[in-house]
Amino acid sequence: MKMLVVHDRAEVANQIEDMVLAHCSDAIVHRSDNVLHARDLLRDNLYDLAIVDLTLPIDQGNKDTSLEHADLLLREIFERDAINKPADILGISKEPDVIALVNTSIGQHLMACIEEDASDLWRTALTQKLRYIDRARASRQRVTNESYDYDVMIITALDKEAKPYRDMFELRKVEGFPNVQAFSFACKSGKMRRGILFSAGTSGQARAASAAQALLMYFRPRLALMTGFCGGVAERTKFGDLLIFRSSYAWDYGKWVEEKVAEDQLRSIFKARPTPLNVLENGVIEDVRAMLRDGYAPPLALTGEIAKMTNGAVTSWNTEPVATASGSAVVTSLDIVAQIQDLDENIWGIEMESYAFYLACLTTPVVKPDFVCLKAVADHCNGEKNSRMHAPCSLISANFAYALITGHYDFR
Repeated sequence: MKMLVVHDRAEVANQIEDMVLAHCSDAIVHRSDNVLHARDLLRDNLYDLAIVDLTLPIDQGNKDTSLEHADLLLREIFERDAINKPADILGISKEPDVIALVNTSIGQHLMACIEEDASDLWRTALTQKLRYIDRARASRQRVTNESYDYDVMIITALDKEAKPYRDMFELRKVEGFPNVQAFSFACKSGKMRRGILFSAGTSGQARAASAAQALLMYFRPRLALMTGFCGGVAERTKFGDLLIFRSSYAWDYGKWVEEKVAEDQLRSIFKARPTPLNVLENGVIEDVRAMLRDGYAPPLALTGEIAKMTNGAVTSWNTEPVATASGSAVVTSLDIVAQIQDLDENIWGIEMESYAFYLACLTTPVVKPDFVCLKAVADHCNGEKNSRMHAPCSLISANFAYALITGHYDFR
């Protein structure tokens, strides 16, 4: 817990700090003895509790203490956004008249006002408050960790994979989170829902894992989606096919071993560990299957736009729940594709982020989301790999995600 003690009398501030450290778990205490310094601390820090003397000097070295100065600080906390608001505020003063005045003005904003009486009963009162705050904070954290906040999180590796959402939602910046944008949408019941969109700005497992874990912990979405484009196994897919990642294998995760090929000859062989990460049973994958069973088809306007973007190369596409492989390297070799398929003969797609994304969703320390990765096939992992299909495939996967959350997903 992070605490701020604002008091101009050092002996009392010392006693308060000792009580905080004794009764609050993992407490960190910052101190100030005047209004201007306290304001600076509040501007630069977030506090669980501020204990504020109600008669303070305005700045250091000034001996003029008054309620007017403390009132100025407290009103700035309550009424303005220039400084951070502590989760709780306790007022303290040795002057009963000051406490009476505060109780009739801004007292309703304070957790309590404690009188520094000569009998030291104030120490008992403050100790009780600190114990309560410590217990309440732990309870609030448990409630927070076990409850959803946002309805949807959409994450992409590259900015161009996130670009289609600009035309689907009215995006707005989220203060304090670079590259995170918030949006609102109506689900199938007509209820307004909240979502966030994030582009990692680069491909790869490490960035996907760290970004997904941080976003999951802070925004706690009910449903997490990853969209964009991927490579496809040539004999199973054509350009534009939308793959629903039922499972994701880490094709480059394993160990190198030496194998004897002759009496005096060894060779190094990479042995992958083929345990996949799977989407949750009875989760979003069931809503996707229901969409497909009910004959979902992309809008004609979308198929026309894709045909135009691809010069007629893609005029229709299949949507399939499949097994996929994820690794930290771009695959442009059919020999590597064949090795990847040895993990599971039913692998259809290959890309670089889904395993990390699924791992983050399955292991987040807060409430776990429903999740799935949706990517359209932009190449066949061979020497002909290029970027010409990136934009249309990003549009295909984003449109399916939009249809899913606005018309089919059951926000349980």
